[in-house]
Amino acid sequence: MSKLNFAFLLSLISVIFSSIYFKIYQVYLFDFSEVMPLWRLLSMMVFLSFSITWLSAFCKTKKTMLIFNLTLVVIALLSIIFPIQARIYHEFEDFFPAFAIPLHFIVPLFWLSLHPLLFKK
Repeated sequence: MSKLNFAFLLSLISVIFSSIYFKIYQVYLFDFSEVMPLWRLLSMMVFLSFSITWLSAFCKTKKTMLIFNLTLVVIALLSIIFPIQARIYHEFEDFFPAFAIPLHFIVPLFWLSLHPLLFKK
């Protein structure tokens, strides 16, 4: 499988899971579509999928891939700081971190699980 096809697959999986999560949260819990529209969320998932796949192309050895994976995990963990400290103007603003934090892990989770399966060196 080529890197481009992998990026498309990763984008497709991330978009599907993100949109399902978004709709379930919107229907059963709280509607944050005013704060974060669905199109912005899905475009970010596609951008992250292609960016991570493109950056991984520079990892030629096992050691650089390990460093890349650790960096990806650390960045994903540090990225949850924004939804925790964000001040949004919504009736249920206290529940925004519970909505946004799982979205930060969708692309890295699927990338870290699918990449070793599809690209064995």
